Amino acid sequence: MYRAKNERGSFDVYEAALDDEGDRFELIEDLRVAMADRSLALHYQPVIDLRTGEVLTVEALLRWAHPTLGLIPPSTYWLSPRRAG
Repeated sequence: MYRAKNERGSFDVYEAALDDEGDRFELIEDLRVAMADRSLALHYQPVIDLRTGEVLTVEALLRWAHPTLGLIPPSTYWLSPRRAG
């Protein structure tokens, strides 16, 4: 909530995993290790026109299976490094 209040006209999604600043920095460090170890997985998901069955495009989805926290949603790990600098 405080992040959203600090930036006028914006919003933020509550994430219990990042409720504590210390946890956030630990998660960022874990992400650095995951990137170095190449343990992020890229998945491709087709976007299909349901009327015709035609594949319109493909989305690339980055997934991170944290060794102790399980699957971390992209909204959590994608924004944290940008906020941390």
